[in-house]
Amino acid sequence: MNLKSQLYLIFEDPSKHKYGYFLQVAIYINIIVSIIVMFLETEKSLSEYFDLFKTINMVNIFIFTLEYVLRVYSINKNKLKYMLTPLMIVDLIVLLPFYLTFFNIDLGFLRGLRIIRIFKLFRLAKFNEFDKIITEILKEKKEEFLYIVVAIFILLFTLTPLVYFVETKAQPEVFTSMSTTLWWSVTT
Repeated sequence: MNLKSQLYLIFEDPSKHKYGYFLQVAIYINIIVSIIVMFLETEKSLSEYFDLFKTINMVNIFIFTLEYVLRVYSINKNKLKYMLTPLMIVDLIVLLPFYLTFFNIDLGFLRGLRIIRIFKLFRLAKFNEFDKIITEILKEKKEEFLYIVVAIFILLFTLTPLVYFVETKAQPEVFTSMSTTLWWSVTT
């Protein structure tokens, strides 16, 4: 069996390769560590460890990049189609914020997309068909999904001013503007 075939089994059907399980566990540990570090690096009280967090993030990105490149390499047919699958798009979004900084593009909001790394956990064997199921559900129920999204936006933009005007006097440090109130509404 050639290298490409072995890599394909390791990444796409790990139960059929002797190192598949080990590598999948290592990838999941990397994901969990990267998420924990992402939360820790926002704690000002841990500022003395920021250099360590940065180093851990660099190692995480290297591992994510290597995984991405090897996954694409292992595909024999239509690599572009494979790269456009939901989980590969998630992988790419995880990598983008880091690599864009090399081109002096620092879109701050993209750093928040690093939390998407958690979706990489859906690569677990029992969620192997997750992307196909989600795609089917979205195709079958797109009207209902669109209705829910529109309803959520209407509620957010209707309730935000109400919350702002009611709460701004009680908690002026939290509700400083409509946009911060909207953000508060989304996050809580």
